[in-house]
Amino acid sequence: SSLELKKGRVQQLSDALETNVKMMVGPIQPRIYEALALHETIAGDMASAKQHLGQALRLRDSVLSYVIRGKHAELDGDLDLASESYSEAFYIDTSVETYLLCENLVFPSNMKAIDYAMYRAVHPSVVRML
Repeated sequence: SSLELKKGRVQQLSDALETNVKMMVGPIQPRIYEALALHETIAGDMASAKQHLGQALRLRDSVLSYVIRGKHAELDGDLDLASESYSEAFYIDTSVETYLLCENLVFPSNMKAIDYAMYRAVHPSVVRML
């Protein structure tokens, strides 16, 4: 099917990226580590994902790195670290796009339960009781 073809193509690209990373001389762009971490998270290879995410975070703070860290924390059952990670991402770029990444990247997250302050920032209450 078309989806299987796409999965195969993504795996080919991931393998090529991994090979290129091993062969590269000089500094590796943090976004390469983020791409590897994201792909490995989706594929369920959490050990490699966490390793590459750590390498990305050592090089720079970014919205994507913190969102991925939040997803890893959720998968580990650490909602405090997930909330902290999503807050860091939101602090870097306070936008609906960042919120939607936190809410939807890899798997859906209950932002109301994980980070209520961020949830309220994006979903202001319509009715206010005086």
